[in-house]
Amino acid sequence: MTARLKAVLAVALLAVYVIAAIYPFRWQWPLAPNLAAWDQAQSLGFPGPGILRSQDPPPWIAAAKRDQSLEIALQVRAFSDRQTGPARVFTVSQDPSRRNLTIAQDGADLVVRLRTPETDLNGMPAHRVAGVFRDNDWKDIRVSIAPESLTIEVNGERLHTAPLPPAPLSNWDASYPLALGNELTHDRAWRGEVRRALVRAGDTSFDYLSPEHLYAPAFLWHRPATRLNPIKDLTLRDALINFFGFIPLGVFFAFCMHGGRRWQGLTLVALIASASLGLEILQLGFAGRYTSTSDLILNTAGGAAGLFLLRRRWSRFPPR
Repeated sequence: MTARLKAVLAVALLAVYVIAAIYPFRWQWPLAPNLAAWDQAQSLGFPGPGILRSQDPPPWIAAAKRDQSLEIALQVRAFSDRQTGPARVFTVSQDPSRRNLTIAQDGADLVVRLRTPETDLNGMPAHRVAGVFRDNDWKDIRVSIAPESLTIEVNGERLHTAPLPPAPLSNWDASYPLALGNELTHDRAWRGEVRRALVRAGDTSFDYLSPEHLYAPAFLWHRPATRLNPIKDLTLRDALINFFGFIPLGVFFAFCMHGGRRWQGLTLVALIASASLGLEILQLGFAGRYTSTSDLILNTAGGAAGLFLLRRRWSRFPPR
């Protein structure tokens, strides 16, 4: 293989990894004004990207986990039926992949993600009600969670029911805050208006259109989603993708380099780790991407496995 061909293949392979790392290519500016605001009619408007969030985790989570039941009542009006992400209307979450509960819009559909012992940490698979936001009329949405049952009503009509575990809220994380109009990482903005946001847990109701429960930061900071604990929140799917995804890079390096000296193998592993680290740093600037130490470890392990696959080829060449 000529040096020019090696260079072309290296650039092509690197481009594939960069595209995979930053897809769907949503660059996030570090700072933007928060466009969420209350109006005189005591409704909350989101004409553009904005958020209202709690300072602390909701005080009702303990009661909800105790009774294993919860009710959310919203009155909302979407400004467009082309919002995706899904765009967060109401969420109790940490970032785009870790949540207790999210009520959101995806196109014209209403989407509810609820973490239970039978879902992943993102509340997937989600519950979907088609066509709720097809027009911009006001919608009364009620999500009721109880042992063994989820009910979603829109304008007084029951449109979705689903079985739940006997203790559906048992694995909720009590550290997550609550937000309206966006994800906590500010990258799932919803455009619309909210006239009611009530939470009922146990014997207590919380009105989240009251300024005493939520605050509006002046600016939306793009807070890159980082996962620095290599064990916590690691899923089998992510582990397989990150490990096997870097095997081709290790195979490529092994194919291009001759010689079987141990220091050469260690150098190539260091190069693979450096490539993975560069991709993780690059993801800091893109919405919906995560910089993760577990990804770095698994990428490096996968690349090293690719080197190992061609160890016999190395042995056919004398050391240099």
